Amino acid sequence: ITGGLDLGATAITGLTSLSVSGNTSLGAGVTTTGNQTYGDGDDTATLATNVTVNSGGTVIFDGDVDGLAGGQTLTVATGDLEFRGDVGVDTNNQLGAIDVTNGNLTVTAAGTIQGAGAITADSATISGAVGTATATANTVLSIAIDTTSTLGADVETTGGQTYTGLATLGGNVTLTTPGTVQFGAGVSATA
Repeated sequence: ITGGLDLGATAITGLTSLSVSGNTSLGAGVTTTGNQTYGDGDDTATLATNVTVNSGGTVIFDGDVDGLAGGQTLTVATGDLEFRGDVGVDTNNQLGAIDVTNGNLTVTAAGTIQGAGAITADSATISGAVGTATATANTVLSIAIDTTSTLGADVETTGGQTYTGLATLGGNVTLTTPGTVQFGAGVSATA
């Protein structure tokens, strides 16, 4: 789609892939056998409701992601999830839970997750900061990664942090929580 997408309450299914070059409003789920890409760097994807997406590849948000009224959840039931922009920036538009059920969560160096509920994923590659918003009061509740994690940026949560598989550090990283940081299979540094 060249331009924006305003998806109401009817889900999109049966597509090979989906690419939207403008702003997106998701009011229902999307299922593709390949990748889904929302935005081209300067655009915003807004979750109008709790949204579940399924992809045979990667769901890419190439711009900011907000909840319409704050607290909307994002579930990637199949496939990977990649954030290339800022997530939950505006104080009233934080996301609720972010769940990548069977895939990898990537936060690129250009991206951040500033405001969200509990973050869960099968694996993670974090190159952009999570929960370290200083300009707003936005926070991230917690993070739990089931298998391997690559941590290349700071992570701050108001609750616990759990990295069940091997956690590999991609540089100097600060993990901040009033609770506990748990490593189930140890920590390794990249060469």
